[in-house]
Amino acid sequence: MPRSRSVFRVSRFHRYRILVVIYSIGIFVGIREYSISRARERPVDFLAGEGSVFTDVMIGVNPKDPDTDFLRAMRALSESDEEGFSELLEKALSADIKHNELLLQFHAQHLLNQGAETEEINRALNRWHQNFPFSERVITVSFATGPTAPYEAVLLENALSEIPWVADSEFDPYDPESSGGWRLRLMFRRGEIIDIGLLTDVPSWESLISRR
Repeated sequence: MPRSRSVFRVSRFHRYRILVVIYSIGIFVGIREYSISRARERPVDFLAGEGSVFTDVMIGVNPKDPDTDFLRAMRALSESDEEGFSELLEKALSADIKHNELLLQFHAQHLLNQGAETEEINRALNRWHQNFPFSERVITVSFATGPTAPYEAVLLENALSEIPWVADSEFDPYDPESSGGWRLRLMFRRGEIIDIGLLTDVPSWESLISRR
């Protein structure tokens, strides 16, 4: 009996150790992704150093898992391997996994950043929020310029509040000290169908106000 308990404890330890590794990777990737979005940099060092070790562990532990494909895709992106990145990301998505919010959010943001077709971006956004309706993660839409007067900011805020699927928004410059563009960060309302074309298929932020 003592031997049986020992085997059970070892088995349970290994199972939880794998979970710890997975969650550690998720935390690492999330923090790195946040810092990238804040700095608007190309993630050339994504999953380098400690992150690369995490990826190696996952490849060794579960090489055929879609989550591993996602991490391998991130590594390919950090190495400027766009083709490898796209193939691995599509492979992870084709498994139709629903538990990895970071994957679904990253896919939608990547399509948005790459200027993909509006319908494709909408499918990715709605897929993400159908699986994670209570998510507080945001998506970022870039604009060349932003409001220069307080009343313009108020008008824009009012216009955004009238879009049914926008739960909250924040519009600010990427870098207040430069003219490097503005970012609109959006949080989505649960249960609403997202149509990002309302924000991306316009020539400028002023168009959002003028069509009210």
